[in-house]
Amino acid sequence: MSALGAELAAAHLMESAVAADIRFEGEGSNRVNEARHDPATTSVWINAAQRFTGVDQVAWAWGGAFRPLEHWLADRRGRTLDLAQLEQYQRAIHAVREAIRLEPLLDEQLGRVLGAPLAFAAAE
Repeated sequence: MSALGAELAAAHLMESAVAADIRFEGEGSNRVNEARHDPATTSVWINAAQRFTGVDQVAWAWGGAFRPLEHWLADRRGRTLDLAQLEQYQRAIHAVREAIRLEPLLDEQLGRVLGAPLAFAAAE
């Protein structure tokens, strides 16, 4: 369980390598005019010409009422993203995807831990 937790922590601390299919594509100003998810291409468009790839519908909707991938872009609407911000958003996409990937594995391990009887040393 600790190894899975370490993987999740590394992704959320933005320390792990980003998956190769998560990219920023297109020529333009890097200005966030919109945050439009396109499930057909698993992309998030920030303007008419530029997008982030590797964002399926599950990742885009992850977080319930507070959807971090959408919220991050909404906070930057009308602003131009620099290289550090482009990389930060790619790492955020990766972190969300890792949380989704690791969730069933963590649930399984937690079930094993909670299902195991507690062993106490006999008092002498």
